[in-house]
This record gives sequence, C-alpha cells and structure tokens, in this order.
Amino acid sequence: EPAYGSMTAAGVTGLLLARAGIARQAPRDPDLKRIDQAIDAGFSWLAAEFTTRSNPGYAAKAQAHWFYWLYGLERVAELAGVERLDGRDWYCEGALQLLARQEPDGSFRSDDSLRIDSTCFAILFLKKATAPVRTGR
Repeated sequence: EPAYGSMTAAGVTGLLLARAGIARQAPRDPDLKRIDQAIDAGFSWLAAEFTTRSNPGYAAKAQAHWFYWLYGLERVAELAGVERLDGRDWYCEGALQLLARQEPDGSFRSDDSLRIDSTCFAILFLKKATAPVRTGR
C-alpha cells in the first residue's frame, strides 16, 4: 500500500522515541544520523501531504481512521516540538475540523470506528496529551 498519514505519523513517532533512547545510552552512535534522516524524510512527507480533512496519502484510506490520524499527528508533532507543518498550524486546523464534527452530546463519531474510539482520539488530540521528548536534535 502507498504511504498514508496515520502510519507515517506512527512510524516517525517510533523513530523519535528510539532516537531519544539511543541518544541517552550512546550519544555518538552512528545510527543517530540515519535515524535523523528518516525522521526528516517522514516530516517532509507529512508536510507535503498535510491535511486535517482526511487521512492523507493513500486515497482508498482517505476517510479511514481519521480520528486516529489526527491523534497520530498530535503525537508526532508534540514529541518533536513541531508547531507548524509547511507553515500551517496543524493544531488549529485539526481542532477546527474536530469541533465541526462534534455530536450534540459531546461525543465524536465516524463511519469506520466506534464512538468511544473516535471520542478518545479526539480528546487526546484536543488535550495535546503527548509530552515532548528530549531527542537531542
């Protein structure tokens, strides 16, 4: 399958966490440069494909896992301390999209997910629930 937003965000998140752990144990590890290049490539893809209206990338999955995509976006951007993707405020755009889809009872619903899943991912995004890590970058 082609790359898509939620999985790219998850992959870059894993790289950020791995990098932080390696840098603490072996700050001169030669793999850090390759990890940095992969992180940069992931963020370049996220910036080029950025949207909060759908899960970007793979057209067949554009509406699939949308709430998970937004939470993944929050997680990767907060971990890395990234406030903007290609000059765009990812948090503001995502929050506006979420609030427009909020149900009258306060929950969030999607066609491909249970209400509880969607609501949890929406709250995690809106709360900015991910703490930044020290990546050494």
